[in-house]
Amino acid sequence: MRQVLVLVAVVLLCATATGVAGADTYTFRGMWGSQGTGDGQFSAPMGIAPDTDGTVYVADANNGRIQVFTRDGVYLRQWAVPYPENAARAWPVGIAINATGMVYVVDSLANTVQVFNRTGYRLFWFGGTGVQGGAFDTPVDVAVGQDGTVYVADAFNHRIQRFTADGTFLTRWGGFGTGNGSFNLPHGVAVNSRGEVYVADADNHRVQVFDADGAFLRAWGTEGAGEGEFQQPVRIAIDSQDAVFVVDSELHRVQKFTAGGTFITRWGYYGWNLPGDFNHPNGVGVAANGTVYVVDTGNERVQAFRREGGLPVITVPGGTGEPRDLDDDGRYEDVNGNTRKDFADVVLLFNQMTWIAANEPVAAFDFNQNGRIDFADVVLLFDSL
Repeated sequence: MRQVLVLVAVVLLCATATGVAGADTYTFRGMWGSQGTGDGQFSAPMGIAPDTDGTVYVADANNGRIQVFTRDGVYLRQWAVPYPENAARAWPVGIAINATGMVYVVDSLANTVQVFNRTGYRLFWFGGTGVQGGAFDTPVDVAVGQDGTVYVADAFNHRIQRFTADGTFLTRWGGFGTGNGSFNLPHGVAVNSRGEVYVADADNHRVQVFDADGAFLRAWGTEGAGEGEFQQPVRIAIDSQDAVFVVDSELHRVQKFTAGGTFITRWGYYGWNLPGDFNHPNGVGVAANGTVYVVDTGNERVQAFRREGGLPVITVPGGTGEPRDLDDDGRYEDVNGNTRKDFADVVLLFNQMTWIAANEPVAAFDFNQNGRIDFADVVLLFDSL
């Protein structure tokens, strides 16, 4: 099958951030996919989950399968999502991957969450149809916190449910309504580094934020087309700096916010030809290297974008310039900024671990991706020389 893959260096939008210093510009990096049933083709793709190794998992809903790609969109493998006898077919719409490689897939027709390993072997499933705790009515998204806790957006029950990594029910919150803590078709869920749970409250046209137990913290958004306004926010993702990306489906765009809800930038228009044209996007994920993947559902494709300049790093004391990401993997192995990776970078990382942890984006130097800067990162950098 001919791979549909476009890699061009085109600046899609130059959007100046509101309420923050400087500009936040996202550049189109590539896209792949077309309508069909072949390898790398899609039919109503929905959820997306970048893995820690750079691979990208896509929930290909109408084809009833999960497809896996390289970070640049090269097809790798796929597997069919099984479904119970009481379901007419599989309809995988949401996907998340935990730190140990367990792949959580929401099947909204079967009202289940199915759990696989990275190669597609099913480990177990949980859920079922109903209103009691642990049962679902059209679940649409799933997220995993850093502690392994699983959160499911249970759309037609208008609630969020929380589970252990093995699917044991813990708690639930929500209910139909417009007040704080109530929902009208929650469609997206994500968890930040502090364990705060963000929910795309689609038909209330807002984002709500809760602690891990469901206590309401804050909300933003109203119905409209302006900055920070929404027309059915359906999916949500959070990057390593806790910035929040919201898919504003009816307006065919992505909006970016601070963790507190301050608008930063937006991009996307209705269309089907040009990079950055969207037709009812319905998925978003952010990779470790900062690449933002948008599932362009109506156009049967995935588009990738990167923030110009990468992560906001500064010169490390003892370095000669700003650190650099030499292989575009989101980690800045040229710690001293001399345009190459060598033993001097290892020494500087070891000597400045405390300073780097306090002053730099942790994700830029967290080589083992455990959420902190420590001696294990120094060892990994040394081993990579």
